[in-house]
Amino acid sequence: MIFAGSLGCEKMRTPIDSIINLLVPLQDLKKELPALKPREKLYVSRFAGSSKSIFAKLIAGDEKQILLLCPSKQSVNETKVELSILGLEDSLIAVDDLNSDVIQEKLTDLNLRKHFILLSTYELLNLKLPTKNSINKKTTNIEIGGNLTYDDLIEYLHSIDYDKDKYIEDPGEFSVRGSIIDFWSFSEKQPCRLEFDGDFIESIRHFDPESQRSLDKITTVTLAGAIDSGEKSADIFDYLDNPLLIASEYDLRNIFTPKTDDGELKSLGGLDKIDEDLREELYDVSGVSAGSQENGGFHAPDAGSVEKLFEKNARWLVEDDIGLHDERWLLDLADAPVINANYEFLGNLLKDYGAKNLHVIIAVENELQSSRLRELLSGLNNEIEELIEAGKVAFEVFGLKNGFISRKSGVVILTDYQIFNKPYRTKLSQKAKFKKSRVKDFASIKKGDFVVHENFGIGQYAG
Repeated sequence: MIFAGSLGCEKMRTPIDSIINLLVPLQDLKKELPALKPREKLYVSRFAGSSKSIFAKLIAGDEKQILLLCPSKQSVNETKVELSILGLEDSLIAVDDLNSDVIQEKLTDLNLRKHFILLSTYELLNLKLPTKNSINKKTTNIEIGGNLTYDDLIEYLHSIDYDKDKYIEDPGEFSVRGSIIDFWSFSEKQPCRLEFDGDFIESIRHFDPESQRSLDKITTVTLAGAIDSGEKSADIFDYLDNPLLIASEYDLRNIFTPKTDDGELKSLGGLDKIDEDLREELYDVSGVSAGSQENGGFHAPDAGSVEKLFEKNARWLVEDDIGLHDERWLLDLADAPVINANYEFLGNLLKDYGAKNLHVIIAVENELQSSRLRELLSGLNNEIEELIEAGKVAFEVFGLKNGFISRKSGVVILTDYQIFNKPYRTKLSQKAKFKKSRVKDFASIKKGDFVVHENFGIGQYAG
């Protein structure tokens, strides 16, 4: 990724760049970051609405690594969509699943990058991870023109305990069809297809296990064996190099909340929903008290553990949601009002903002939505039409989820998602999508078998 200002290139200004320039509190906060040293904390008031995503966009060019923590899997996916819309898709690594296969893939990706924005839930901080050395030892690079022969690859796949099957459906499987070898590495988000010409690798492609069709053509791919649970003695900070970690103090302390008297976990941000077997696999229970072991294998230390967390090699930008710290940096941001398709309320709101000389920006998903909303608001009354004509109410295409108000900047951002009360778009992880494959189910049908066709009813399979 080429960040703004690198290589001496002047980046073309986009609507979001122009809006960022208006947001004085975020600009001022950015200026404080260079003075923040490793293991130091800078407390700030709450990032309202989608201002945190905009701030990540603002600092992405200056920060080598950013770890942005979210309170839930849904918020990880929503933030991923927001940051992608803001132009940061190529630098994102989103961990929305704590499954071991997914984690190994993401860690391999982290190892291959120097600049990135890592998105995850707070549970990532408590996760037992394989050491960086064990990941590197079990990961092999395969490239076009390399020295790995056809027979060597098959032998290696057997040696790392990959299962041979007719079709690939899960990580740790491979198949052989003539000169083609398919495998799904634990280090890759998609299965890979290698085509040989004798012992020469002629092409490498990812492919869709659902359709078995080849996708993007690549020049190199990684092949990794599964990591044993005994090799998990590290944490996420072993894979990071003095990142800027952005988190809420409330949510940080929340992940260490113990059980209540009736045995229920106190608001652990999703940990109470984790399967018990997975909980024992993911969380280190060595050396915990008997009381902690009774908590389903999850070690829930007291809030003092948060202070130990702050000793990790990172720079901490911590949201002080309720004003516990007098020295916190005041962003003076507020959430935008809830509109819920009440256009009369919206019209009165815009007139009020206009009277207070606030600049209103309505973030919309696309140009069609912009035209629709502009027409709707102009038709409410002449006063709003005049505000639009004067540029005091503007429409910009960038699909943020939640708006916010910056009185210090004189800016109000509203979003069409909030105006029309629409659910925000999220994307399922690729791994989750691929695991829905039913290729093996279809492959088990033989000629002559009776089947039920969704359009034509009962029939006999003819191939």
